[in-house]
Amino acid sequence: MIDRYNETMESEFLPLIKSTMANNQRKSGGHFYTVPSDRAYPYQWLWDSCWHALIYSYYQPELAEKEIETLLTKQWENGMVPHVIYWERDHDVYPVDWGVDTNTTTLIQPPVIAYTALRIFEKTSNTDWLQRIFPKLVKWHEYLARERQLPNRNIYGIINPDESGEDNSPRFDIALDLPPIHDVEENQKKRFALFDVHKQNAFKANQGTHEHFWVEDVPFNIFTLESVRSLSRIAEILGDQTKSDQLLQQADQTAEDLRRYCFSDGVFLSAMGPSQPLIEVDTWAHFAPLFAGLYSPEEASELIDKYFNSPRHFSTPFSIPTVSQSDEAYAPTEPDFGQPWQHPHWRGPIWMVVNWCVYQGLKRYGFNEEAAKLKTSTEELIRKSGMREYYHPETGQGMGADRFTWAGLILDMN
Repeated sequence: MIDRYNETMESEFLPLIKSTMANNQRKSGGHFYTVPSDRAYPYQWLWDSCWHALIYSYYQPELAEKEIETLLTKQWENGMVPHVIYWERDHDVYPVDWGVDTNTTTLIQPPVIAYTALRIFEKTSNTDWLQRIFPKLVKWHEYLARERQLPNRNIYGIINPDESGEDNSPRFDIALDLPPIHDVEENQKKRFALFDVHKQNAFKANQGTHEHFWVEDVPFNIFTLESVRSLSRIAEILGDQTKSDQLLQQADQTAEDLRRYCFSDGVFLSAMGPSQPLIEVDTWAHFAPLFAGLYSPEEASELIDKYFNSPRHFSTPFSIPTVSQSDEAYAPTEPDFGQPWQHPHWRGPIWMVVNWCVYQGLKRYGFNEEAAKLKTSTEELIRKSGMREYYHPETGQGMGADRFTWAGLILDMN
C-alpha cells in the first residue's frame, strides 16, 4: 500500500506521521482511539477521529475501522454522536459539567463519519465492517435531520460555535454579539455560557436552544451533505436501494436550500435562520462548497480569481489562511490567553483540515495548478514547523498544540 506514494512522502512525511499517530494512540476499556495532541487534547473528538481514521486508512486500515467503531460506542439513544468522549478524564482540560452521566459532551461536530467510513471501505472492501456500523450511521443522520433543521428548511444548524469545529471563527461573532476585534477570553465565556443554555433546554437543539444561538454554517452543511451522499452510497453497497434513494434525495434538498438561502454575490454565506441576514465575513468557508460541487464551473472560476489567487484575500506566503487578509477580523497570531485548548484560533491561521478540504475541492473542479500550489505549501509548513495545531500564514510558524495529528491529512492530498 505504501508504494502508492512518491518517494518524498515515504521517506519524509510518512515516518513523522506514523510516529505522531502512534504517540497519540490510547486504549480504554478495550476501546482503541487516538487523541489529537497528547498534552493539549487528551480525549476523543468526533471529527478529529474521522481524520485519524482517514490517515490510518493509508497504512494501517484496521486501526481506521477501530477508531470509527470506538467513536460510535458513545452514541446517544436519540442518535446523537457527541463531539468529545472523556475516556480518561483530565480535569485540567475542558473541565465542564455537561449535566449528563455519559462521559461525553452534549454537543456535536461536523458529522463526517459516513464520509470517512466510505473512504475506508474503498481501501478495505470490508463489507462486514460496513454492515456493522450502518445502522448507527443511519440513526446519526436521522438525529441531524430531526433536531438540526428548522421547519421547511433542509439545511443544518448548530447551537454553539464549537459544533462547527472552528470555535472562535468570525463567522459566529454576530450570533455571539461580538465585534470583529474582541478579547479571546470574552469569546470563550460566551461560548461556554451556551453549554448551560443547552442543558436548561433539556438538550433540545431546535426546540429551545436555537432561540439563543442558531447558525446554519456553510462548512458544517457541506460536510453533512457529503456525508449524506456517502451514506447513500453505503446503503447502495449493502443492497438497500430504497434507503439509498431516500438519502440521495435528502442530500439534493440540502444542496438546493443552501443555494436558495445561503448564496449571495457569488459565494455561499452562513445564515442564522429565516428572516435573518446572512453573515457577511470573508473566511475559507467561501471555498468549502467546492468540496461538494455546489458551484457552477463559471462561479468556481470567478471564486478562484477573486479570492484564492488574490493577495488581498487568501494568497499569502503560506496557504491557506482561514480568514481573508482584507477582513477586519483577520488576526493570525496565536493568542497569549490560557492553554492551547482554551484558544483554538480560527481567525487567520492555517489549519490542515482546511487545506485538505480546499485541495479536494480544487481537484474536483480541475484547478490542478492551484491544488498543486496548496499541496506544496502544506508540505513546506510541515517541513518548517512539524505537526502543529495551526500555522501562521505569513511566516509558517507552528502554533497551538504540538504533536498534533491533522498534518497527517497530507497523505490524502494526492
